[in-house]
Amino acid sequence: MLAAFERASRCPTIGLVTRPDHVPTHRLPSLHGGVDDVRVVMDAAKSRQTDNFMSGRLRCQLRTEGSSMASQPDELTLHLESVVDARPSRVFDALTDADEVARWWGPHGFTTSVIELDLKVGGRYRFAMQPPEGEMFHLHGEFREMHAPSQLVYTFRWEPPDPQDVETAVNISLTDLGGSTRLTLDQGVFATEARTALHEQGWSESLERLRTFLSSNEAHA
Repeated sequence: MLAAFERASRCPTIGLVTRPDHVPTHRLPSLHGGVDDVRVVMDAAKSRQTDNFMSGRLRCQLRTEGSSMASQPDELTLHLESVVDARPSRVFDALTDADEVARWWGPHGFTTSVIELDLKVGGRYRFAMQPPEGEMFHLHGEFREMHAPSQLVYTFRWEPPDPQDVETAVNISLTDLGGSTRLTLDQGVFATEARTALHEQGWSESLERLRTFLSSNEAHA
């Protein structure tokens, strides 16, 4: 059902924390001594449509700052950062307005035909996503924190879940850069590296679509 996520794409600046005793060949482990995660920057200039979306040359840079999502060394969490050409209040609107979410949510080629949002702490949401090929599927969750225009925290669960899926928590924070916004996304804890990579793929393309939408005339109409 979700195999359409697993295709090649360009990837923004991302970070991934993995188990130190089981590290995929394309990532570096979380290290002891104050290094909390690894940022992986993909040079997509030579990226092609292959079965492995991480194809292409990788340049790795260690970060010493702590992640905003607390995790244990053996836990699988996802960390992404993206600079958006809009102020935090505008980005927050794009994250929480159903009509706008429909314009950028999901990997390239996906559409989100149903978006139900109950925007309050304890409120729930549910999305219906249609991949380019295959059947429609759903995801849902509950809003845990909402601090406009700087933070949004909610749970995330596929419906129905894959056998390897567990409910995760998504923490999105927005930092004002003076005309633009640094969007930081943390998600976890995942059950397997495969599901972590799948979410990395989906979020990377979604955030690329968000940047494109917010820089378009359509977003300012």
